[in-house]
Amino acid sequence: MWTQHAISLSQQLSYYKEYQGKLAKVAGSSKAKSIIKDALYIVGFGSSDFAQNYYANPFLNKVYTPDQYSSYLVEVFSNFITVSLFYSATSTFIFIFISVVRLYMETQG
Repeated sequence: MWTQHAISLSQQLSYYKEYQGKLAKVAGSSKAKSIIKDALYIVGFGSSDFAQNYYANPFLNKVYTPDQYSSYLVEVFSNFITVSLFYSATSTFIFIFISVVRLYMETQG
């Protein structure tokens, strides 16, 4: 299954910190801070984050209801946003949360 090759949020943050260090080596510390501070970051969270985990993992849908798992994901994404903002200081982020599954569930019942 291809979902096993997804990069976790914590690993993505680790790569981002690594990139910051490499950028500082190439551009210099001051210029790197400016690049990072002035950058625009777009982060998308979508229904696939829900569906590819909740429905593909037989243990998750036995432990959590869809609402509970949705709430859990919102908490994980909120923590990711907080940490991302910490590492980026005053950078501009655009966060997109597209929950087609949740929207579908709400219209069905």
